[in-house]
Amino acid sequence: MLIKKLNSAGIIKYMRSLKTINKILVPIDESEEAKKAAEFAADLAKDVGAEVLVITVISMPRFFSPILNMPQNQTITKKLLEDEEKYVKSYMTPIVEHLSKTGVKASSKIVKTDISIVNAIRNTADDEEADLIVIGSTGMTAVKRVLLGSISSGVVTHAHCPVLVVR
Repeated sequence: MLIKKLNSAGIIKYMRSLKTINKILVPIDESEEAKKAAEFAADLAKDVGAEVLVITVISMPRFFSPILNMPQNQTITKKLLEDEEKYVKSYMTPIVEHLSKTGVKASSKIVKTDISIVNAIRNTADDEEADLIVIGSTGMTAVKRVLLGSISSGVVTHAHCPVLVVR
């Protein structure tokens, strides 16, 4: 079944017809689209009694890994990861706190990987036994829109559970 445009009630009815949703995975970045996806996931979670796991993926491409893992670069690598984690928490924490205040059981996880972001999201969904992934359709800038648009498309293609893309 192809869902083009449904209101929240229609999506909830459709999701209930599939199976029970206990855990919703929401991959985010700092974009407005990600915030919309988190809000939508929260509304859905309240309606079906699910918990929400908000994740952000920190990707270190493999071609950087050998250089960054050299002993002389360990301090720099550690600092880069600490700075990135701090930045990620600056936009992730308020979202999770907001979801919790609305009565949703919400938690967060930072996923560090050297594989593709799509595979990291898919693997996290599998590892966390997510019943649904709710993801924004695009990211921040024009360049990121292309990348994150391809990420949401990749998640739709490769995930082992249903994926809902929020615009």
